[in-house]
Amino acid sequence: SSAASDVYKRQPLYVYAGRSYLQSFLRLDFKADVWRINAEHPPIAKLLIGFTSSIFVLLLGGENVHNVYFAARLAPVIVGTLTCVAIYLFGRKHYGEAAFLASLLTAMSPWLVYYSTLAILDIFAAFFVTLTFIFICYVKTDSRYYILVGILMGLAVGSKGTAIAAIPGVTLYLFITKFLSRGNRKWMLEALESILLTLIIAILVFFVTWPFLWQDTLKRILWVLAYHGAHMARGHTTFYAGKIYTHIPPWVPIYILFVKTPLITFILYILFILFIFLKLVKKDPIQHSYISVFSWLTSGVLTMSAFPIIIGDHYLTFLGPGIFISASIVTVEFLKMAKNLKIKFLKGNLTPYILILLMIIECLSGLIIYNLSPGGYANELVVQADKAVLMIDTGFEDVAEFLIKHVEEDAVIAVAYNVDLLRIELLRKNYTGFKLVDLEELSDAEYAVFPSIYSQRWGIPTEVKNKWKLIYVAQSGESILSYIYKAPSKCER
Repeated sequence: SSAASDVYKRQPLYVYAGRSYLQSFLRLDFKADVWRINAEHPPIAKLLIGFTSSIFVLLLGGENVHNVYFAARLAPVIVGTLTCVAIYLFGRKHYGEAAFLASLLTAMSPWLVYYSTLAILDIFAAFFVTLTFIFICYVKTDSRYYILVGILMGLAVGSKGTAIAAIPGVTLYLFITKFLSRGNRKWMLEALESILLTLIIAILVFFVTWPFLWQDTLKRILWVLAYHGAHMARGHTTFYAGKIYTHIPPWVPIYILFVKTPLITFILYILFILFIFLKLVKKDPIQHSYISVFSWLTSGVLTMSAFPIIIGDHYLTFLGPGIFISASIVTVEFLKMAKNLKIKFLKGNLTPYILILLMIIECLSGLIIYNLSPGGYANELVVQADKAVLMIDTGFEDVAEFLIKHVEEDAVIAVAYNVDLLRIELLRKNYTGFKLVDLEELSDAEYAVFPSIYSQRWGIPTEVKNKWKLIYVAQSGESILSYIYKAPSKCER
């Protein structure tokens, strides 16, 4: 079994919303109430999820719980694959040999592979952000690409609001490149004009693709802003570096990237940032494509550091492809240096190739070790992701298999976090034999299930830890996804 196919908490809502949006879209009914479903988030990613869920479910044999979610996941799988293809096809003009390596590493990243298997919004934002920073390099030779960059940026934010972090990145890129080519005294004015043009196009695309905003526009925009503002103000209980936070400290984004990125790749990414920063300080010539990646990563991290809440590592997936591109650029530059230097210990320029091999092995070993769920992945220094970052993978698919095989029919099972998620996993296996209840009915339960996403934030009840028997732990690698406890007999209670 593969817990990577667990149904994450938000997936039922996104699948339902996407299918409803699609039906309304096909009827050209943009006034329907369905556009109010999950109206706090823009619709593009949900529409794509709804499209594959509605179309491919027919090819899978019709409507049932398994087919609906399997078909819905084809959208992120396709988009995740296209991200890798785009890095090579469109990026090789600017990144050269690094484009192929970056494409390969992105395709094997346990972190990005995991989010390419879930019908949630983040991998769609990562795809459009990646295209944004690839195609922005083209504006150097053809200013018409500003229009394409604006469209892509609008689609990115229209997929997931966290992609708004791309806007400072595009702004930084345009300021740096205009500054470095400041033979024209009007470089700042040109930079502002370029930024304004790109931003206006992005806003138009964002508005045109979100029918919810077409009526009572100002009122609904204010509602969306108020919703997210209130969420940030009240905070969200999360878990990072072994501690619980309601509002995160600013170091969390870089910490998440460290945990979820293979160690060698992360080191090379840091070296890339330092290398480009020093070149900028010295005012040395730099390829525009390198400035693009630098702007993408630095602005992304700094913008997310300003956010008071980051609910999970999925918020930062839009930076993942950029990290692999930056690491690949450093590796290829090292390869070029090695070819130009006559150093004996390099033994025929073998060292850079060993580095490339190690980077590939890191990603592949992560996929193999965490084959139960790449969501449990952490790099070599961290090992257990559940001790480092909030686990959004419940492990409920594996839990469902264990319960079906080892627990008597009609058993009463208390489920922490979300009862419906375990019910969905059981339905996907055509099983309805258990009575599932929430923790309020724990005293009547014969078994209890606690996913790490719950236990990390609120712990396991003392009574359960002290008196109940732990009978199963769903794990991926060394990361714990979920616990199953069995209650003592009634005479022992």
